Amino acid sequence: MKTKSLLLLAVLVALPFLSTNGQIGNLIKNKASKVLGNVTRAAEKETEQEIDSIAQAKAEQEAEAAARRQTEPADERGGQGLNLGPPDFQSGAATG
Repeated sequence: MKTKSLLLLAVLVALPFLSTNGQIGNLIKNKASKVLGNVTRAAEKETEQEIDSIAQAKAEQEAEAAARRQTEPADERGGQGLNLGPPDFQSGAATG
């Protein structure tokens, strides 16, 4: 009977320490989860900002290029004007 009493007393003495370790483990796990979530959200936000800035810069470049195309004469664009066919048909001297 003394052995059972001593064993029960040892379990009762160790029980608060075991539950405290479990609580501390859960606390650490919860805090680590929150930190990981915050880091992930910050990284995603930074990535989205970079993507937005790249897209904005590309849109501005395309707008500038379109404005230049409208203001340049056709011969400065490399002759990208109206295609009238081969040069011999333009003069009316078609060979036959």
